[in-house]
Amino acid sequence: MKLRKFFAAAVIGLLFASVIYSAESPEALYNRANAQAAIGDSAAAIDLFYRVIEDYPKFTYAADAMYRLGNLLYRTERYEESERVFNALAGKFKNYKHLDKAYEKLIHIYVEVYPDNAKADAIRDKYKKRFGITPVLTAIDKTLTILKSDEQQGAKILALDAHQITAGRASIVPRLEKEVFPVRNYILDGVYSADRKFMVKKDGGKKQKNLVIYDAAGRKIKAIKQSAGGQAPQWSWDGRYIGYTILTKKVRKIMVYDVKKNKVKKLFSGKNVEPMLLFSPKGGKIVFIYNGNPWIMENTGNNISFLGKIKLKKVLMAAWSQYGEKLIFLQDGQRDFNLIELERKRLLIGAK
Repeated sequence: MKLRKFFAAAVIGLLFASVIYSAESPEALYNRANAQAAIGDSAAAIDLFYRVIEDYPKFTYAADAMYRLGNLLYRTERYEESERVFNALAGKFKNYKHLDKAYEKLIHIYVEVYPDNAKADAIRDKYKKRFGITPVLTAIDKTLTILKSDEQQGAKILALDAHQITAGRASIVPRLEKEVFPVRNYILDGVYSADRKFMVKKDGGKKQKNLVIYDAAGRKIKAIKQSAGGQAPQWSWDGRYIGYTILTKKVRKIMVYDVKKNKVKKLFSGKNVEPMLLFSPKGGKIVFIYNGNPWIMENTGNNISFLGKIKLKKVLMAAWSQYGEKLIFLQDGQRDFNLIELERKRLLIGAK
C-alpha cells in the first residue's frame, strides 16, 4: 500500500512538473521575441512580445518589451496598435529610459499618419514636463513646426491653378519616406485603387483590348470605353478618376476616365510623352513627363504648364506627397530618387 501511494505521488508530481515546465517563462518568451526580431521575422516577434506584456505584466523587462513591441508595430505600419502600446508605456513606466523616443514616434503618428494637432501638442507638453528643455524637445518643436507648415504650404499649393505652380528646389535622395508619400504609382498593367477595393487592368492582357475595372474578388465591373491599348493606368486617391495613356504612331494621348460619370476625356497628346501619370492627393491636378521634364495640368486638361527643367527619363515609380508640396520620381536604372518641392510661381509685377 505504501509503495502504491509512493508511485501515485510520484506520478502526480511528474504531471505537475510537466505542467509547470510546459508554461514558457517570460524570460524565454522575451529572448525568443528578440531573436525573431533580429532575423527579420517581425510577425512572430510581435506575437511573442504581446504574450510577454499581456501574460507577465510584472516581468522585470516589461517596459523594454513594450518599447520593442511599439517599435516593431511602428516599423510595420501598424500605427494604431503602436499608438496604444506607446501610450500604455508612457502611462505605466514614466521613468523609462527610452520614453523620449516613444514620444517622438507618437508625435509623428499624430502629425503625419492620423493628423491631430491637439494630441501632438499634448505629447509635446508631457515631454517638456518630464524631461524639461532638452535637445530632443528642440528637435520635437522643430519637427512640429516643419510638419505643420508643410501641411499649410501643401494646401496652398493644391488650391492654386496648375499654371501658377512651378518646381522649386530639386534634390537627389537615397530613400523614399513612405509616411510622406503614402500613395505610390508604378508602371504596371494593372493597379489597385488606394482603398484596394478595385483594380483596373487590361482585359486578358491583350494589347488592343480595353482596360477593365474589377472588384477585390476579381469580378468584372465594367470596361472603360476608348481605352483600347491603354497603358500604365493610375487611380486618383479617392477612386473617382483613372488616368492612362495610349500610344499611336509615336504620339501618346493622356486620357482620364471619370468613374462616377462613366465618361472618358482626352487631356493632352504629343510625342515624347511618358506613360507615368500622377494624380494630386485630392485628384484635381495631374503631373506627367513631356520631353523629359515634368508638366502639370488640371484633371480637365486645362492650364497645362511646364514645371521646370528637371530631366527625367523612363520613370518607373512616382509619388505625390500627402500634403501636396512634393513630388518624387524613380528612373529606370537609378537607385536614388529625384525629389521636387513645389511652390507658387513668382510673378514679376510691373515688368515689361
